[in-house]
Amino acid sequence: MYCANCGTQYEANDKFCPSCGTKIEEVIETAKQETAANLETGNNQPQVVSKVKKPFTLKKALIIAGIVVLAGAGTAAGFILHKSPKELYLLSEINSLKQVAEDVDSHYGDLIEFNQKTLEKPSSNETTLSGNFEIESLESDPDVQMVKDILSEASLTTKTEISPLTNEGYYSLGVNLADEEAVNVELYQSKEQLGLKIPALYEKFLYVNFNEFGEAMRMLDPSYDGPETLELADIDLNELKLTDKEKEHLQKKYTEFLLSHLKDEQFSLEKGINYKHDGTELKLRKVTFEMSPKESNQFMIDFIDVLIKDTELHNMLVKRVEKLSELAVSLDEASAEELNAKEMKEELIEGLKDAKEDLKDSPVLRGIKSELLIDNKEQVVDRKLTIGFGDESSDADLVLTSKNVPLKNDNRYEELKIKAGSKEDETEVAFEMSNDIDVKKADNTIEKRKISISSTSYGVSDGKVDVAITSNYKGKSGSKQTVNHEFKIEASDDAIYDMPSGLSGTVVETRDVNLKKEYSNEKYEIELNIEDEYDAGSIMFTIDSKTKLKKKADLPQLNNDSSEGLNIAKITEEDIYAIEEEVYNNMMELAEKFGFSYEDMMGTYEEDYSGEEYYEDELFYEDGYYEDELFDEELLESY
Repeated sequence: MYCANCGTQYEANDKFCPSCGTKIEEVIETAKQETAANLETGNNQPQVVSKVKKPFTLKKALIIAGIVVLAGAGTAAGFILHKSPKELYLLSEINSLKQVAEDVDSHYGDLIEFNQKTLEKPSSNETTLSGNFEIESLESDPDVQMVKDILSEASLTTKTEISPLTNEGYYSLGVNLADEEAVNVELYQSKEQLGLKIPALYEKFLYVNFNEFGEAMRMLDPSYDGPETLELADIDLNELKLTDKEKEHLQKKYTEFLLSHLKDEQFSLEKGINYKHDGTELKLRKVTFEMSPKESNQFMIDFIDVLIKDTELHNMLVKRVEKLSELAVSLDEASAEELNAKEMKEELIEGLKDAKEDLKDSPVLRGIKSELLIDNKEQVVDRKLTIGFGDESSDADLVLTSKNVPLKNDNRYEELKIKAGSKEDETEVAFEMSNDIDVKKADNTIEKRKISISSTSYGVSDGKVDVAITSNYKGKSGSKQTVNHEFKIEASDDAIYDMPSGLSGTVVETRDVNLKKEYSNEKYEIELNIEDEYDAGSIMFTIDSKTKLKKKADLPQLNNDSSEGLNIAKITEEDIYAIEEEVYNNMMELAEKFGFSYEDMMGTYEEDYSGEEYYEDELFYEDGYYEDELFDEELLESY
C-alpha cells in the first residue's frame, strides 16, 4: 500500500507514513471524502453523447486552466517529494529562520515598523519616569520616610521633537514635584547651531552658530585659541541598511557558494524516526551533514577566498565605516581626516589573506557534524551541531542543540543549549534556555522560560546562575497587548560575589501601537524585590512613553532676529548684565519656593561660637572680583 500524501509504500500495520510522517488513517479518510465528492459531482454532470463541435466557452477555459494548474502542482509536488538530503537540509534551516522571523513579527512587528518610521518622519515623544523604594529595617526611620514622601511626588520627564530629514532635534529634561515642573533643561540641535536653555533661570536659549564657534568661545574666554568652526555629522541611519541590490548580491553570491561547496555525499537521510516529547509522538526524518577535518578547513579557506574577491562586499563595508566615522563632531580640520577608502579595502584584503595563510599553516577545525530531525512540513524539530576546534590532539568542542517541538492545541516547546569546552581539561561554559508555550485562548498565551548559565574550570565549578520567567500575554496581536512578566534569579555563592540570596520581581508591559493613526504608547511597571539574611526591600519604578508621528516637528527658531534666543557670539555687555540680574532674581524665587534661604543658595558670612568671624566658602568678594586666598585677621578688620 502507498501513502496518499507522498506516495511512499508502507506496511499494513503502519500507523504513520515512514517518509512524510502523516497519519495514515487521516489520509485515507480524506481521500475517501474527496473521491465521494468527485463522484457526486461527476454524477450530476450531463453526459455528452454528441460529437458536434461546440464553441469554446469560458467554462472550458476554466477547466483547461484548472488542469494546467493541477499538472503544475503535481510536477512541483514531485520535486518537493523527491528532494535530495542536501536540499532537504538547507530548506529546513531556511524554514526555521522564517519561523523565528514570524515569531518576532507577531510580537514586535508593528513596533519595529513604527520605530523605523520615526527615522523617516518627524515625531514627538514624552517619557515619564517615577519610582520609590521599601526597606524593611528602615521603615521607622524618619529621614527615610521623608525621602520616600518626596519620591512619591517626584518624577523625571523627557520631551523630544525630532525632524530626521533636516537633522534637527529639541530635547528637554524636567524634574517634577507634586505634578508641577520644578526645573527644566532644554537643548536644541541642528546642522548649523546648538542652543541651551534653563527656563527657571533665564527665559531664552543661549545658542552658538557652528560657523561662529571661535568668536563665541572668545566671549567666554578671551584667551581661547581653539577651532574656529564646528561641523556636526549629517548622517541618515537608513544609509547603514542594506539596499535591495546589496541584499540580492549577497544572497545570490553566497547561496551559490554554499550549493557548490556543500557536496551531496556529505549529507545522508534516515526516514521513520520515532520521536517523543512529553506525551507527544512524532514520526520524523533525520538529515545528517558531516565534514571531515580536511573538508571543513578547506571550506573555510575557500570561503575566505570568496570574501577576498568580493569587491562589492568591500564597498558595502567601507561605505558604512565611512558613515559611522561621520557620527563624531570634527573640532578642527586637522583632526578630521577623511578615511581613505582605498587603504581600508587594502587593509581588509590583507587581513583576509593573513587569515587564509594561518588556516593553511594551523587548521582550526577538527570537523563539523550537524543532525536535523524534521517533520513533514520541513520544519526542524530537533537539532544538534558539533564543531571540533584545534588540531587532532585537541578535544575542544562547541555543541549546540535546539528543540522546537509542536504540541497539541498550537502549544510548543522550545529549547536551546550551547556548550563549549574540553573534556580533557574538564573545562566548560554552558548556556541553557527552555520555553514552554501554552496557548490558552486566541488572545492569551503563557510562556515559561528557564535560563541557566554555568562554567567549570578544571573540574571545579565557577558558579551557576538560574533565571525563571513566566510571561502572560493578553491581546490578539503584539501591537495592542499587556504582558505580565514574573521573574526570579538565583545564583550559587561562587557565581556572583555578594549577590542577594533572593532576587525576584515583576514587569508589567502595556503596549499600544497603531500604524494607521501613527502613535505608539508603551508603559512598563517594574518591581524588583531583594532579600538576604539580614534585610529585605523593594524598588519600584514606572516608565511611561508616548510617541506620535507628525507632519512637522515643533522646533525653536534661533537667529539674530528671533525673540527665542541670544547668539553668544553677538552678545553685548548690556545683555550680560540683564542675564545676570534675571538669573539672580529667579534663583531667589526658586530658593523661596522650595524652602531654601539666601545663605543656603549663596554661602554666608558667619560667626562661630567663640565670636570670631570667618568666611564659610573661603572666598572673598570685593568690587566684582574673587580672591582665591584666606585673608588674615588684620585684613578682615580693615573691611
